[in-house]
Amino acid sequence: MTHFLAGLSPIVAKEIYVRLRALKERVMTVLLVDQSAIGISDYAHVLKLGEVVNQGSKEDFSRRMDSLAKDWLKQSRIPTALTGDG
Repeated sequence: MTHFLAGLSPIVAKEIYVRLRALKERVMTVLLVDQSAIGISDYAHVLKLGEVVNQGSKEDFSRRMDSLAKDWLKQSRIPTALTGDG
């Protein structure tokens, strides 16, 4: 699934997450391609142009979120005033 929540109401999105969690509890593997999927994921891969540029558990991503966001901003050529690098 890719961007499967785009355009849905918050109530419908919440119900979808409830159902996905139920699948997870049944030990089913579900592949989600969405920025918001980390909330119910056990493990995540970050792809850039089809290549894995980062991966780890949800806990690992939570611990490294600030540095991951800063790296992404640098790679995206966001002005340095926003990244705190100058």
